[in-house]
Amino acid sequence: MTTPLRACLVGFGVAGRLHGTVLRGMGAELTVVDPQSARYLPGGAGWSAVERLPDRIVDRTDVWSVCCPTAEHLPVLRALLARQPAARVLLEKPACPSREIAQLRDLLALHPRARVVVIDQYAHARALDVLTEAVRAHGPQREVPEWLRIVFTKDRSSDIAAGRFVDLDYGVLGYEWLHMLAVLRRLLPPGAVRGYLSGREPAGELRARYHPALFTTALEERTALACGTALELYSAVLAPSRAAVGPPPTDTAGWLAPSTGSEHRRRYVLLRSGATAFRLDLDPVGAAAGWRLPRNAHRLTVERDGRLLEDRVIHDSPLDTAIRRGVSALLAPGRPPRLDLEPLELIARTAERLRTPCPVRSTEPAA
Repeated sequence: MTTPLRACLVGFGVAGRLHGTVLRGMGAELTVVDPQSARYLPGGAGWSAVERLPDRIVDRTDVWSVCCPTAEHLPVLRALLARQPAARVLLEKPACPSREIAQLRDLLALHPRARVVVIDQYAHARALDVLTEAVRAHGPQREVPEWLRIVFTKDRSSDIAAGRFVDLDYGVLGYEWLHMLAVLRRLLPPGAVRGYLSGREPAGELRARYHPALFTTALEERTALACGTALELYSAVLAPSRAAVGPPPTDTAGWLAPSTGSEHRRRYVLLRSGATAFRLDLDPVGAAAGWRLPRNAHRLTVERDGRLLEDRVIHDSPLDTAIRRGVSALLAPGRPPRLDLEPLELIARTAERLRTPCPVRSTEPAA
């Protein structure tokens, strides 16, 4: 009989419950650590802190899933590595505050047997595989697109009003920007990505929206990459998305009835290669005339000269895939996966640039 995976969730808010659902789907036995566990779990079945866990639970835990607020990530890692130096850890993004990146590296250097994987769901989104396949099929034979725009917006006003997800360190960059960088890495050649993430090709024009209590709430970047791609990134965390939706579906089978409600989140990619335009809408997907796709469904449309060449729906849960692959990487024999902190270092540099008095403060991002 196979021994079930034994996982410990540290933090049982929104992210922790999502991780828990996936881990239970993998057959895992779960232990929950959260100061509010009595509120979440029947009979108060959780523990308030890693330090309070009995040795018998620590010793038998195969995988730790750290989903507490970002400011607590490093203290939690210190606590669990002190008790289990070879811990296998799934870490929600951002991995840590900007001022603690060097400390995180130092901590892991002191625990060479530990393994840490930062969950990056869009690094595993099957919809991005479909997009790259479509670019090869419909676009001209060139290595990079002429234009790439990635837009991730989410109205977090109710969360922020309740004191949740308030990021005064990275500002708007700490919410969706790491997801956007994961998408960028899937769509551009490795050399171009390395140059951009390392800072050898610094961000071009930045247009930020500032907030007296929240640092930045919207940001648009426009950078001409050396590889020949005009890159545009946009994200916002206040107010419902006003972004344009894709064309009406050519086949409404599988779509939900039209809705007049305002969508609080929009995630999409626009790409142009030659005369061909590609649009990938990631869950949640809306279309003209109010049509909507169900959860974990994504949509690719391809157009040329006003003619729709392809209209495809892709069913996939990137988070499910990311967690499953993360667990596999943590438990696999051989060398541990490299902890990649370059995207985090990039947003830390960008946030610092936005704090420095300069003309960027007088500009406004496009909606």
